[in-house]
Amino acid sequence: MGIIIKNIHFLIIALGLFNAYMLWEEKSEMITNLNDQISVLNNSIETKKRNKKELQNFFRDINEAKDRIERVALEIEKAQQQLPADLNDAEVIGFITRKADELNIREINISPEMKDDDKGFYSIRKYNFKAKGTYVQFLILFENISDYKRILNIGKVIFNRNNVQQRSRFQVIDGEIQVWAYRYNTGYKEDRGIEEIDKNLATGGGARGPKGKKAGGDSGED
Repeated sequence: MGIIIKNIHFLIIALGLFNAYMLWEEKSEMITNLNDQISVLNNSIETKKRNKKELQNFFRDINEAKDRIERVALEIEKAQQQLPADLNDAEVIGFITRKADELNIREINISPEMKDDDKGFYSIRKYNFKAKGTYVQFLILFENISDYKRILNIGKVIFNRNNVQQRSRFQVIDGEIQVWAYRYNTGYKEDRGIEEIDKNLATGGGARGPKGKKAGGDSGED
């Protein structure tokens, strides 16, 4: 007993060292856990920085695309205005009839269709032309029609042999021709689709950002 009491200070020191060791182990484990958490947080921060950069680039690309869309739409509208806003049927019919008369094409009948063919930013008015003439006369007529001040196009051609007995060495044929004239639709505005893009970005639908995430939605990361 005397020996134990005599050496009790060594026991106290040993106990103190043991407790210090246990505390150190506990703190060391806490420090390791904290370092692991810091590493995870750093990785998360770096990921979010990359995502932020990707999203910034994504939105920049969208803005550039919207600018390109606007430029293309303006070019379309500019081209649209190269066509007349309206067509004068009497003028078109008079021009085609005059060119046919000059070639001695006979039994001329020409009339516009009742309704224009709406193609969006422009419409087509079709003139049905029927007459009798030789193949060569019709070919020359097609060429002469291109002299009109506005765009005229040959949309359809049907030739049928005429069975009436003929004295001419050139075969007279029955021709059915459709001549197309063009005008632009004054009320038409080219759809940019930009409003739909902005709507999708605002609601997080449709447009998708980097790695397939919705540009306006939750990235799924904390």
